[in-house]
Amino acid sequence: MLKRIGTILNIAFIGFVIYLIIENFDYFDIEDYLISTAFILFSLINIVLIATNKNEDFISLYFRRKTLEEKKKIQELENK
Repeated sequence: MLKRIGTILNIAFIGFVIYLIIENFDYFDIEDYLISTAFILFSLINIVLIATNKNEDFISLYFRRKTLEEKKKIQELENK
């Protein structure tokens, strides 16, 4: 769910930046185009990273390990 929300927000941000470029085309300097291009590239990179992430970050692995340890303790107590 969070992946979808993140992807949608990144796409919306890209659309917003493109809208700003189109609306202010005559007033933009080269610096404005460079910043806008950087924003678009960072958002695209973020979308790619979100799409290729397999939820195997350190925090999720830590909590999964803790859950398995607790289950193992419960099973050991039940077997006694």
